[in-house]
Amino acid sequence: MIFDFQGQVSMVTGAASGIGAQIARSFLRAGSSVVALDRDRGALEEQAASWPRSAGASCLLLGADVTDAAAVRGAVEEGLDAHGRLDNLVHSAGIIDIETVDRSREGDWERQVRVNLTGTYVTCREAARPMVAAGRGNIVTLSSMLAKFGRPGYSAYSASKGAIESFARVLATEVAPAGVRVNTIAPGNITGTALRDHADTISRERGFSVATERVHDIPLGRQGTVQEVADVALFLCSDAASFITGETINVSGGQVTW
Repeated sequence: MIFDFQGQVSMVTGAASGIGAQIARSFLRAGSSVVALDRDRGALEEQAASWPRSAGASCLLLGADVTDAAAVRGAVEEGLDAHGRLDNLVHSAGIIDIETVDRSREGDWERQVRVNLTGTYVTCREAARPMVAAGRGNIVTLSSMLAKFGRPGYSAYSASKGAIESFARVLATEVAPAGVRVNTIAPGNITGTALRDHADTISRERGFSVATERVHDIPLGRQGTVQEVADVALFLCSDAASFITGETINVSGGQVTW
């Protein structure tokens, strides 16, 4: 898809791999400068070496843990110092672990909720503040198809992703008067993501069904791609979505209808 984000600045978290990396790449291709965050600075720098650069667009690479409010606040401030504005945030950072409730441990549950949900809260809060002050901006959070399905082993992940959708709806109502929009993408079975590959590996090790073996559950008959998710993220940040806020867009090939 063709988008024009010339002169804008977009922050992307979880940008060292998968969906986050493709979103950062797509923003740069569309002319936006990018502030890319990931807790693994080395992996981020390696990934960014292949990203395109449009005339007038630049890329600021920052290492930050999204659960660390001070680090996220510092990243937002560094982006503002470098570019003078923040137009878009796509929060893609997240983790996954798989275990049944009876075999799970509190620490594993708390870690997924802290990274996926609290990380979303912290990052959105820090990015929303300059957007509200400027009277414009777009925020996109990443949920999952698994927020809607009861797949064994995904209790913490599904709970954290479902809570992200609820959080985003509330945030959307709070910042709408200032001209800031907030939406969520719920990807389904997407190929080429480190998170999905990790989940498949754990599933095999622990005897759960593997996501990539469930293509027959997808009405369109195939897995999605990271580019298809990135296209939806850029659409939601574009003027074409100017009257869309508080929504969750499923990118699942129709799987959530089954």
